[in-house]
Amino acid sequence: MSKTSAVGISCQKDECGAIDNQTLIKLSNLTRGKILDRRRDVRRNIILTTLGQYDKGEILDYQELIDKIYTLTKCHFEKEQVLAILSNLEDEDIVENIGEFTYRLITQVDIPDINDSIMPVWNEFFQEYISNRKIKYDPHIHKNAQVAFNEIILKIISQFTISEPFENQVESIPIENLQLLIHSVVNSLFFPKDKFKDKLQGLLLEYLTSEASENQNLLALIYSCYDALINVNLLKLEQDFKNLDINFSDHVMFLLLDTNFIITLLTKTDPKHSLSVALVKQCAKSEIPLLYSNFTKAELNSLIRSVQTELASLGVASKRSPSDNQLILDYFKHYQEYRTSWSQYSAYLDTWESVIQKNWNIQLLPDNIAIKKDNAIYEVVKVSLKTYDEAAQKDRSENGIDNHYRQKSEESYNHDAFSVSYVFRSKSNFEKDGNFKPYGPWFLSYDNRLSIINKTTLAKFNKYGYVIQPRILLNYLHTFTNVAIDANEEEEFALALLRYTARVTYPKLTLDEYSQLVAIKIGVGEDNSTILKEIFLQSPLIEELQRALVDKDSGAADRKAAEILNLANVQEMMEKIGFSQKEKSDYDEKVNRLQSVLRRLREETKIKDAEIQILRNNPTYNYNYYQSFSIQNNGNIINVSMDLELDPAIRQKFIAIVQLLESEKAYESELIELPPSKIDGKNVKDYLCKVSEKISQSPMTQGLKEILPIISSTISIINGFMS
Repeated sequence: MSKTSAVGISCQKDECGAIDNQTLIKLSNLTRGKILDRRRDVRRNIILTTLGQYDKGEILDYQELIDKIYTLTKCHFEKEQVLAILSNLEDEDIVENIGEFTYRLITQVDIPDINDSIMPVWNEFFQEYISNRKIKYDPHIHKNAQVAFNEIILKIISQFTISEPFENQVESIPIENLQLLIHSVVNSLFFPKDKFKDKLQGLLLEYLTSEASENQNLLALIYSCYDALINVNLLKLEQDFKNLDINFSDHVMFLLLDTNFIITLLTKTDPKHSLSVALVKQCAKSEIPLLYSNFTKAELNSLIRSVQTELASLGVASKRSPSDNQLILDYFKHYQEYRTSWSQYSAYLDTWESVIQKNWNIQLLPDNIAIKKDNAIYEVVKVSLKTYDEAAQKDRSENGIDNHYRQKSEESYNHDAFSVSYVFRSKSNFEKDGNFKPYGPWFLSYDNRLSIINKTTLAKFNKYGYVIQPRILLNYLHTFTNVAIDANEEEEFALALLRYTARVTYPKLTLDEYSQLVAIKIGVGEDNSTILKEIFLQSPLIEELQRALVDKDSGAADRKAAEILNLANVQEMMEKIGFSQKEKSDYDEKVNRLQSVLRRLREETKIKDAEIQILRNNPTYNYNYYQSFSIQNNGNIINVSMDLELDPAIRQKFIAIVQLLESEKAYESELIELPPSKIDGKNVKDYLCKVSEKISQSPMTQGLKEILPIISSTISIINGFMS
């Protein structure tokens, strides 16, 4: 990218980085209105901001002003530009020309500084989180609370300047651990030895992660500062875009979505969720087609199936801790807010295609389109990704970095290579159409590895690249669009930036959360997790279990949980558990159910141990054991047993389907026949096919029809195992 623009201005970063906070916030107070129209005033505003550094009566020449502008904004103004604006400011009685391109400031330029701009934000926080909650606060003793607050806000704002908003590059702005930032800032300042310091940390975290209605002043500041940064960078873009008044969306063609982007749409707990939603909304308004391939569909289905399998049995542990799995974290959030069971959440995941189609009109690439990739680019991307991963893994190992590098799988390499090569072929085809040179299409991905390859290996093929980070694309659409942006959208944009930039980490599972997962895994239901937690706490093995949770070792935690639940004295531990009188009414029922499950677990463990020994001695030995669950039908309890040789994912999905049919009262009305008393590999598919056919051919409720995609995906899994 050339450093000198056609209009005589260039913006560039120095070795230290970017615009300082003071200048950015002052510029944010000067710019209002439609972004693209404001570029005509940006130069004037930058000069006014610079003049604010002088006192009334001071003398300056144009070259001194140019140098100071560069120091503040990293933008270089040409002589003619500065003299023209100074001439206009003469007419406004702000400066006077005293000869030889020298000027005197005759009117003080007062622009609110950092403290003035942050004060409304502090007042908002103080009123809602300290005053209204009757928190003990002394403005003298606790004066450092505002110092800490300002420092944290400025740290968030300064992240925006790390990367230029219109440069398609590796994403680097997020603060990955907001809790750690708050802790380090607050603990670096003096506070009296009372409880206020600890309370302050919690209140700050709550404020910075609250909904838009609770931090509107903060969002207004974030939007205006980010806006100012975009304004300055518009000067740089003038050299690359012959016509900045283009409607950018007309030149995108389409976006191919990566798996990681779709997951952020599905999971509200993901820090990127708000940004992704803001982007797809803008794409809808701009009529940009959003697509995904069958390769992405298969990859996402595989991720969903993996977590479903993990929660189908206590003996199946993922290499990743559940605290690092966004799907499990999102389930916890749904359970806390809406009491959504795992079966219900799992069913929601199974319908992800209909969810993204219904909510955001995201479509699968049509079957009638011949999907072709560029074979040469396919190999380049795949080899580059592998090389990058190997180098990163080696570097971490040599530097003694403890945490494991998440290397891509072979399937993931193939997926990414196909996606980029397909976009490459598509863009090449569009460019053959006369003189039309589109910016897109792009592969929309949060993966920094792909961004690195896009900016290095693939840069020689096309200046606009083939992969784009969602935040960068949103900046373009937000700026270069003919679609009006209202106040609500500005607020949504600011909230998306805040959550994307200042991220909350999830360090480890609590014992409550782990007990909830164990309850799901052994089939007693989330409502019994409290009893399980108490059993764990009563056990002499509790410290070992908690150590495994701290170490994020899922396998060790599950083994320890199974060991605790199979102890001979588990009955005695259960009898020691105390509950309030209010909980006593349903306690016996829960205990009886749990005892039944624990007996089954112990029996299965004995059977497994015995059969393993038999298998060692006689490999031809054939064995079966079953997982049981029940259905309530017209007051009767119907028991169903499932062959444990069935894949855990199939068993989990089948149980979820039956529970959904039960909740729709399909069995009570005899719309759907009850499942066989024993489900195995021979009859599971037949039963599901009959249910699917019945729902499809009969006038069923909407709730029953929504079960069809889950049945279809389960049959697909069964077909995969039977093929």
